[in-house]
Amino acid sequence: MDTATMKPVVRKLPSADWIAVGLGMLGLVLSRFNAPFFGLLGLAVFGPSILRELGVLKDADEWVRGIMYRAGFHGTLATALFLFLNRVIPRFDHQLPELPKGTGVWFDTPFLWQTLVLVFLISYLLQYWGSPKGSARILLGFGTVLLIDIVVSGLRWGFQPGFWPVAFGVCGLLYLLSWSVPRRPRGTGAALLVITVGMIVLALSALNKSSVEMAAGLVSTQVHILLVFGVTGWALLKIPQGDSE
Repeated sequence: MDTATMKPVVRKLPSADWIAVGLGMLGLVLSRFNAPFFGLLGLAVFGPSILRELGVLKDADEWVRGIMYRAGFHGTLATALFLFLNRVIPRFDHQLPELPKGTGVWFDTPFLWQTLVLVFLISYLLQYWGSPKGSARILLGFGTVLLIDIVVSGLRWGFQPGFWPVAFGVCGLLYLLSWSVPRRPRGTGAALLVITVGMIVLALSALNKSSVEMAAGLVSTQVHILLVFGVTGWALLKIPQGDSE
């Protein structure tokens, strides 16, 4: 058989993973009212993997298990990196605001396990769907979750008119980037990396001017956004020229 003429394998995400996506989005929404509901996201991400390891779910072949293990490895690496930065940052940069009282670290435990979940999810989807399709759907999903968060936050704490243009502008940008991925994958990847660098510069410039509480929140929020933008951008930029599959 001539392998050069073989069509690429089109894989559909298993039903258990789609259910997990819905459960995770529900957890994100409910967590805005009650923080412990964020645990549903962890259950949604790792639940199918645990069931596959136990042999309850039979929808995983060796390829799926391979990307599942690699995604777990990437999540572990990211968590270890931030544990290392917790020790390094206070020693080498004395210009940052003092750490929040009672924490002693910039990246606390909730941030670390949220990062573990986020990195696992991004890595799994990029490997499962491939860089173009995975990046487009990750950006679309992230924009949708952000939009839900904006609406729910407004319902809970009140709507601030000046906040809406910025908030919906960010969501619109995410949707635009998602639309652009299959059409110009490498160009979109380059744009994502430029945005990532710009956000790093803005975050660092604002850090010294922020209060302790704002600085801690800025770090955790920006790092998670940078993970989405930076990882998808890098994955798209690595696609060979002219290859959108």
